[in-house]
Amino acid sequence: MDKRLQAISDSKYFDVIGIAIVLVTVWVLGYYKTPLSASWLFRSMHNPILSLPLIGIISTLSSIASIMSTRLTAKLNNWGNIIGWMTAFFSGLVDFLLGNVGAILTYPVSVYLNWQASYNWKNKYAGRFGYQKNFAWILTGIIIGAFVLGFGLNYIAYAYLAHWPLDALFYFASITFTLSLVANVLNVLKLPSQWSFWAVYNLAQLGKSLTLRNYANVAKYAYYIMNSVIAGVSWLLKKATQAQAASRLQPEQR
Repeated sequence: MDKRLQAISDSKYFDVIGIAIVLVTVWVLGYYKTPLSASWLFRSMHNPILSLPLIGIISTLSSIASIMSTRLTAKLNNWGNIIGWMTAFFSGLVDFLLGNVGAILTYPVSVYLNWQASYNWKNKYAGRFGYQKNFAWILTGIIIGAFVLGFGLNYIAYAYLAHWPLDALFYFASITFTLSLVANVLNVLKLPSQWSFWAVYNLAQLGKSLTLRNYANVAKYAYYIMNSVIAGVSWLLKKATQAQAASRLQPEQR
């Protein structure tokens, strides 16, 4: 079963399935037609430009790019991180336009962490996985720091910048950002444990996307939940294979 999951993780067909899910969903629901006027930012404005379906088009293209980013990362291809930090900018823009005011503070952090992951994978972890001593303590510190930063930045955005109530969207945004922080930091360190947090994150993002009525993302995160499980198993198998190969080489080097 594990080998089958690894084969699916490395498969190009699974990439195509993810893209197809997004395209079919936005087409059937007509989400690609979503105009700029659907944003809270332009609700009281009247301008022909606002009738253009820019939110729907940008969100759809961003979702497709995000699919490719996470699939390449699952295959241990550093282009996934490079595409990831560029995609995070547009994802944050769409989230902000659809009502997640915290995106103006939280997504720049995501952009930076994806960039840092691309740098680390190329210069520090090329051809191998990361390893951290005292990982339980490090993970505890990451989770606590992510919780403080995740809820703190969103609180500043909602309470002081937008003067909005701390509604369901605030908690969805804070929880999802906190989970993404943990997963992104673990990705910077190139550790397989990141996929466990991505799975929970994707489940929470599914709920947030339903709240925002961002149906392109609903389809995307349903697919991501499957990908997180498959990629997690694949990374663990590949890491075990690398460890076995390294143990066989050690006696020969003595």
